[in-house]
Amino acid sequence: MKNNQTLVSLKSAEPSERIEAIENFLNTDLTGEEIDALIPLISDPDKGVRNALARLLSGASNPRVPRLLVKYVQYPELSVRNLAGEILLNLKENATGALLSFIDEGDDDDKKFVIDLLGLIGDLSVDSKIIEVLNTTGNQNLILSCIEALGNLKSEQAVQDMIGFYEKDETFKPNIIEALGKINSKSSLEFLTGKYSLENDLDKVTIIESLGQIGDVETFFFLLSELNENSGPIVWILINSIYQLKEKLNLDIPFDERMRNSILYTITEGELKYKKNAANLLSDFNDREILNACFEIYGLDEEIDEILTPKFFANYELIFDNISEVISKNPSNLKSIIYLFKEILFSNVGIGLNFFDSVELRNLSDALIKCLKDSDEEIRITSFEILNILDQQTAILFMDIMADDTSYWNRLKLLEILSFGNDENTIEIIKRFCEDEEEMVRERAVSLLNDRMITP
Repeated sequence: MKNNQTLVSLKSAEPSERIEAIENFLNTDLTGEEIDALIPLISDPDKGVRNALARLLSGASNPRVPRLLVKYVQYPELSVRNLAGEILLNLKENATGALLSFIDEGDDDDKKFVIDLLGLIGDLSVDSKIIEVLNTTGNQNLILSCIEALGNLKSEQAVQDMIGFYEKDETFKPNIIEALGKINSKSSLEFLTGKYSLENDLDKVTIIESLGQIGDVETFFFLLSELNENSGPIVWILINSIYQLKEKLNLDIPFDERMRNSILYTITEGELKYKKNAANLLSDFNDREILNACFEIYGLDEEIDEILTPKFFANYELIFDNISEVISKNPSNLKSIIYLFKEILFSNVGIGLNFFDSVELRNLSDALIKCLKDSDEEIRITSFEILNILDQQTAILFMDIMADDTSYWNRLKLLEILSFGNDENTIEIIKRFCEDEEEMVRERAVSLLNDRMITP
C-alpha cells in the first residue's frame, strides 16, 4: 500500500501533484483502498489528471476496478462516460463480468453503451445475454446495437434470432446483413444468398459485401455471373468481393472481356477502397487501355502504387510508347508519373537510350522541357534529370533555366548532374554558381572547379 501522503496528494488542489500521485501507482498491484481513492478522479476537471488515471487503470488487474468504473456509464457528463468506456475497453475480458452484470441496472441508453463495449471486446461468452436483450427490448437503437455486437462476437447462436428480425423493420436489414457476414456460418450464407434476388439495390450491395467475407466456391461463380447482370457502382462491389473470395479460396479469375471491362471500370470510376482490390486483379491484363487507366490512379495511394509498380516495370515498352503523351497532358499525378518514368528508365538505361526514334525523342523532350517551368520543384529537377539522360544536347540548351531555379536544392542537384561534365557550357554554369546566394551551393561549385584545377 502506498503511504498515506500519496493518497492525500490525490486530493491536492494542484493538478500536477494529483498527476504525480497517480503515477506513483504505476507498475504496482492496487489495493481496494487505493482503487476507491483513484476511481473518483475519472471526473477530475483537469484533462491531464484524467489521462494519467486512464493510463494507470487501463493496465489494472484488480476486478474491483471495472466493478466501480462501470457505474460511470450513467454519469451525466458525456466525456466522463466515454473515458470510462475507453478504460473498460482497454481492460478487455477483465471487464466482461462487470459490464455483463450492469446490463440490467441501466436504462436503454446505458444498455446500448455497455452492449457496444461488449461487442468490441469480443468475448463470445456474453452472447446469450445480448440475445436476451435483443428479444425483449422494444427500443430500435438498442436492437441495432445488439445486432452489431452479436456480429462482432461472431455469434452463431444468434443467427436464427437475427433472421427473425430481418422482416420486422426495413431499417434492420443492412445491419443484419453485415452482422451475418461477420458471423460466417453456413446458415447465414444460405440465408443471404436466398435473399439476394428479392432485395433492392442498396440491400443487394450490402449482401454482396457480406458474401465476399463468407462465400464459398459456388458464391464465387454466382458473383461472376452477376457481372453480366449489373452495371454502375454495383460492379465495384462485385469486383471487390470476387477478389476477396479469389484470395480466400485460391481461385483463378476468368481471363475474358467481361472481367477485363469490369476491372477497368472499377479502376477508373470506383471509390479508392475498391480500386485497390481491382488493381490486384490486373496481373493477366496488360493492354494499353489498362495501363493508361493504371497511370491515372498512380500516386493516389501508396498501397495501390506498390501493386502497380511491378506491372509498369514488366511492361516498360508500353510505358515508353505512351509516356510523352501522358506527360504532355499535365495530369494531376504528374509528379508520380515523372518519378515512375525516371525509375523505369534508369533501370533500363541501355534500352531506353535506343528505344525512341528521332520523332518520339523530340516529342518526349518537348514534354519534359515544359515541365522545367512547373510550379513543383521536384517535377522540374526530375524532368531535367531525364532530359539529360535521353537528350543531353537539348538539356545543355536549358541548363540556364535550371541554374536560375528558385529552389537551392534543385541548384545543388544540378551541380551534381554537372559534376560529370567538362564541356565549356558546363564549366560556365558551375562558375555562375560560385556567386550563388546559398553558401552550400557556392561551396559545392568551388569544390567542383577545384577538382578540375580551374580557378573559380
